[in-house]
Amino acid sequence: MALTAKWDFDLNKFSRQMDIDVGIVKRKVALDLFTKITQRTPVDTGTLRNNWAAGDGGLPSPPNKGGGGDTSLGNFDVGENKEVTYIVNNLPYVLKMEFGGSKQAPSGMVRISVAEVITELQSTSERL
Repeated sequence: MALTAKWDFDLNKFSRQMDIDVGIVKRKVALDLFTKITQRTPVDTGTLRNNWAAGDGGLPSPPNKGGGGDTSLGNFDVGENKEVTYIVNNLPYVLKMEFGGSKQAPSGMVRISVAEVITELQSTSERL
């Protein structure tokens, strides 16, 4: 089972508005998301936090062979190519943690990080 967080922000349009190459914008957004998700990931032993992996063009392999479903987010709309960036974690309990299984992160990690980054991008776009 995979969670694909909804991405509804046009990075291509944003990059034109900012007059910045869309590839640079995409990498910055992916890095921000990866950072926010990992920082929000609850820590007991650190295994879950350290098992996040990111990649373009295909699902990356997280460090641990968890056997569980991947929690994936992607589908950054960067124009006609529809290039996809994935952030994944394949530990069996990652979905439980995303949907309230931790007192440390009762609102999850992925969905809240995606919403935060989109809000930040929209705010920047509106100021221009």
